[in-house]
Amino acid sequence: ECKFNAYQKKVLKEKEKYKRKRLVTTNWFFDHLRGENLKIRDKIIYNKGIDIKVPWEVARFQHLSKLCVFAYLNNHDEDYDFIKFQILDFIVVNPPTLGIHWLNAMEVAIRGSNLSMITDILILKNKLSDQEKLIFYNSINDHLLFILGNLEWSPLSRNNHYLTNIVGLMVMSYFLPKSKFLDSIMNFSMEQFLNEIDFQFYDDGGSKEGSTSYHIYS
Repeated sequence: ECKFNAYQKKVLKEKEKYKRKRLVTTNWFFDHLRGENLKIRDKIIYNKGIDIKVPWEVARFQHLSKLCVFAYLNNHDEDYDFIKFQILDFIVVNPPTLGIHWLNAMEVAIRGSNLSMITDILILKNKLSDQEKLIFYNSINDHLLFILGNLEWSPLSRNNHYLTNIVGLMVMSYFLPKSKFLDSIMNFSMEQFLNEIDFQFYDDGGSKEGSTSYHIYS
């Protein structure tokens, strides 16, 4: 639905290096419960039976981070190409700020945190080319900047969303190559994290949201 820009074409070129291995791509817009695709420019849809949280769940990269840890612990080097291929595909078809996967800072924070962990393992295992490493770093930085510009802060009703924003900033600013800017983000996120513990939790540890599910999540 959109033309690839010059940077997307560079990422696509890296992705196509894995084409001969016949790796599987993911439909990042598919609600498998409904059997329908969301369009890249869709916003949150109500009263049509389509749940945006289904493709959101896949785009968190939680399945890829688990697979990456499994590959690391069990020396399954053959899994790394699949992981890289999936991430490069996501970056190509989901440019920053465009589409359903850039609507919510919490979703971006979860994905950016998982991408940081995955990239860390891939670097440790020497599985990223210089160009791939730069692409992954750039994507993590895009995630960090998006969260900074869309913090889900409220003076009265801060909840698990803002807490996730802060933890995501903490993870990404710690992982990315050091700079004074990232040091300032780390300091900000640590201070905010301590503030949110006081704001969002009671002295007995219970969450002010009054939800067991969100309590466990937070």
